[in-house]
Amino acid sequence: MPTVVSPQQDGSQVLIPEWIIDNTSFLRWAVSDDAPSRGKIGYFQHQVWIDQTMETAFHNCIKSEIAFAVTLWARQHNLGHYFVDGMMFSCPEADLSTEPDGMFVLNGSKASGKVWLEKGKHSSVLFGVPDMVLEVVSKSSKKKDFETLLESYHQAGISEYWLVNSLVSKPALCIYQHNAKEYAAVQSQSGWVRSEVLGASFRLTVDQSTDQVLVECQP
Repeated sequence: MPTVVSPQQDGSQVLIPEWIIDNTSFLRWAVSDDAPSRGKIGYFQHQVWIDQTMETAFHNCIKSEIAFAVTLWARQHNLGHYFVDGMMFSCPEADLSTEPDGMFVLNGSKASGKVWLEKGKHSSVLFGVPDMVLEVVSKSSKKKDFETLLESYHQAGISEYWLVNSLVSKPALCIYQHNAKEYAAVQSQSGWVRSEVLGASFRLTVDQSTDQVLVECQP
């Protein structure tokens, strides 16, 4: 069984049921009333991951601005649906379940059955392989976002992994694109990085005097 018991900020622990032995049993717990009601949980590389750390205002602003920019572009071009954080996705083939800071699904992926919602609009888990996932790095998620999920998301076959490090003075949007062996970082052009999934380039900038985050999009 997974051995992870995650210490929390107040020194307490979240105990993991002994009957969680794989991704399927983790999901049964994750959607039950017994799972933690605050924070994020996940199952990857045969371990349960729990983080109940409260996110910073800056972290929240970054993911919100990305959600706004992607959703606006996708609606204008009828591309698909962006899911904000709080929605879990599970890829049974990769033994992976997690709650990213955002994810995007093309209309064609839903139509082809690449992803599915077992309970329609009442679903709490998106099954399959989203076309893009977003993670905003925080102090408690550095190793997970930079290393563990980079490997796990590639193994699952996710086309693009968007990553923003909120801990540095000048955060930038990084896009990693899937190839046969690993993710390859998209080359930045004056801060602009192109998403093949969305057919557009995006740039994230921060006003250093106000900490206001701006996410721009262009064809």
